[in-house]
Amino acid sequence: MLVTLDRARGHIKNTDSEGAQQLTIITKHMERLLQAPPPSEESEENKLEKLMSDVGSHENAALLEVVLHTALTLALSQNPLTELFRAICFQPSAVQGTYLPTMPSDVLFDVTNWKITSEEKLWRCQCGQIWRIENCGRPVEVNRCLCGSEVGGISYKPVEGFEQVDITKDKTETGYVLGSPTSRNNEPERDLPAASVCMARALLHSAMLLGTLTDRQSILELMKVKPQDAEKFFCDHLGKDLQFLAESLSQNIDDATMTVHLFLRHVLDSTADANMAIKFMREKEDRILWENGFKAVTQPFFQVLEQKLASAKQQMIEEGPHGSSLLLKVAYGQSLPVSPQQSSGLISMPCMWRFEQRMTVQRLTHLVQQDNVANQFPVLLELLSKHQHIQHVRHLPDILTLQRTLIRCFQTGEIHEGKRLSVRAFLERDCLTDDQRLAFERAVQTVRKVWSNLRSSPQSSEISIPEELQSKEISADTAILDLLPTTPSIISMVTKFLIQLQNSCIDTAAKLTKEKQRSVSAEEVKPSSVLSVTESDLVTMALLNFQYVLEEDGTKTTYFNFLTLQRQVIHRFISGKPVVKVQTTPSITLNNVKTLHSTKLKVKDQLHQEPLSVSLMRRIMEDARSVSDISRALSTLKVAAEFLAVTGGDPEQRLTEYVRTELKMEAHAKQFRDLPVVPQTQLKHVLSLWQILSAKRSALLVEMNQDPFFLLDKKYHTELSEKQRSELTTALSTVNMESFVIELHEMITVSLESYESSWGIVETFKEYLENEGKEIHIEKLTSAESQDLTLENVISVWKTAVLISKTFAHSYVQE
Repeated sequence: MLVTLDRARGHIKNTDSEGAQQLTIITKHMERLLQAPPPSEESEENKLEKLMSDVGSHENAALLEVVLHTALTLALSQNPLTELFRAICFQPSAVQGTYLPTMPSDVLFDVTNWKITSEEKLWRCQCGQIWRIENCGRPVEVNRCLCGSEVGGISYKPVEGFEQVDITKDKTETGYVLGSPTSRNNEPERDLPAASVCMARALLHSAMLLGTLTDRQSILELMKVKPQDAEKFFCDHLGKDLQFLAESLSQNIDDATMTVHLFLRHVLDSTADANMAIKFMREKEDRILWENGFKAVTQPFFQVLEQKLASAKQQMIEEGPHGSSLLLKVAYGQSLPVSPQQSSGLISMPCMWRFEQRMTVQRLTHLVQQDNVANQFPVLLELLSKHQHIQHVRHLPDILTLQRTLIRCFQTGEIHEGKRLSVRAFLERDCLTDDQRLAFERAVQTVRKVWSNLRSSPQSSEISIPEELQSKEISADTAILDLLPTTPSIISMVTKFLIQLQNSCIDTAAKLTKEKQRSVSAEEVKPSSVLSVTESDLVTMALLNFQYVLEEDGTKTTYFNFLTLQRQVIHRFISGKPVVKVQTTPSITLNNVKTLHSTKLKVKDQLHQEPLSVSLMRRIMEDARSVSDISRALSTLKVAAEFLAVTGGDPEQRLTEYVRTELKMEAHAKQFRDLPVVPQTQLKHVLSLWQILSAKRSALLVEMNQDPFFLLDKKYHTELSEKQRSELTTALSTVNMESFVIELHEMITVSLESYESSWGIVETFKEYLENEGKEIHIEKLTSAESQDLTLENVISVWKTAVLISKTFAHSYVQE
């Protein structure tokens, strides 16, 4: 910076030159930033000298020194790179409508329009998923989206909710589009590596900070978000630039600040590509040309940065005010004089024990980007540049399990229950095992982190976030409903994004290795199926491929074998991993959650229904012992019931035949063989079978000390007293236990939320049976219950019935 200051002194003497006039403006701007007293009548040269002293003693000295150095460089340099920043600093009104460098663009538009032809049209499912229709661009057949909704159409008529969209409209905005400094991520932008992005933004924010003092209104008109305190806004962003630059280079903030100063000196002393002279970037292509030129300037600079930093530190030791400080010399890696040692060899040399720069993923990414001239390391670069997201892919099995669990819980519940239940309350339920609770907590935390990253930089993820989700966050107080994989939902978007990351890495690796890919459904995803890449894994492998040569004179050279590292990364992390079918991710529509009861009513309207015989019902209740087998059967029954509710069917047709031939679910039909009675049932028994299996699954959960009703309001969970339990046990010996357990379970799961907890159980149960057309069972099933019991005890009554059913198995009254 001192070299730049010396040149400024020389220019400022020529008061008629443009450079001198700009230096005078800079002096005034910096005095305003420093809130210095009114300037005295002294020469501009002396003012500049005093300004330098005031900046050095300011509490934000490091930031203001960068701003001052940038300003002086812009005023003095003839490098074409400075044209744009000079205009922002001294003439901000001239850059209105300009595409500023490093600002995010509409990646979805760029990718989509790169892939489509002029004869194709783009359509959107109601979940936001983009579909491409070839030939004439109009729908001629019906398909199914990843979310489960119908897409396409017949005879050019689209199905409901399937709309043509115009992604030919580019949403990329001109001007300055970054938001709050706290919401920024350290990411590359287009072809610019992260370190180059930080460097460009450091110059941009310094120029815009000075521009606010030149023409505040013009700078604000450039900005999408208009802060109240523009100076603080740009200072905070500049601080972020230095922080992210330090992360990218694996340096400390002081070294990152020194790097910016060295780059400004580099700019002052060199020329650049003519493309850098683009002052007004009216087209996106102009910005790409400028950024390519900037990359061409920064890449060779970063390649020799270590030597430049070492030289600068040495100069500070020799010429700076603290040059005699032993601590400074040790910190900057200088070998101190020691007494002669008797032993010889490298191990006794002080330089062998010198502190070396810490290796991080950010620094490794930077080194690979500098060495990836011929795109030799695509897999390595993809893993490193996307590691912020890829590190979460290993939790994908937990996320999928959480979704399937929530779907099972809500298929028999009401949607408003989900709105009342928070994530915290769900995780505190006693029915969850410690392992389940830990896995679900990991899943929720992963969804929260990934969603936060997607919201802060949707452009870089190629994810189109629906407007209604943009303001939503995930926390312990979030409604559990927000974690249901509905369409659209946060968890479904995060799940698909993580799957896309895995599939992209596998595809990139397959292009190099020619390895044959295999695919699995989301149901088959296990911990061994997904990428599991941690920062420590990558850094350790990188250090194993690090060659460090130390000469006897103390000089050293370093070299990374990135080609070998890439092969090792593919072999360890990617080889053998399957592609996950995105369309198989768990999903549930709101109608499925809302209308379990209405689905059953529609089945009755379409298809004559009969109850299973008492003997078959008892066989199921006595012989079915596997919760997983019953759950799979219920899932298949649900699908069958939903189709029957719409299309109807032959009541006499075997259920297994219908599932196999009509629904084309061969594997699911085979699973019925694992359960008693089910293979012999007919379509007229679908609802009865569904009711019995649901009750049996809940009964098995109770026997396993789990609560099948944990989602229901706590007001229905009041325990019976010992006296009430004893009286109920005696009374239940006189009723048909299977029917009692099944029918009361149905009332609890389907209708309980619409009843007040203070209502009597007997009256409510009678009314429910009457409404269901089961008057024949009223006396037999309600005679055992006390008139004093209310619905606040209903779950305890049902659990008691389940637990004592075996004790009185031989005392049931025969029908």
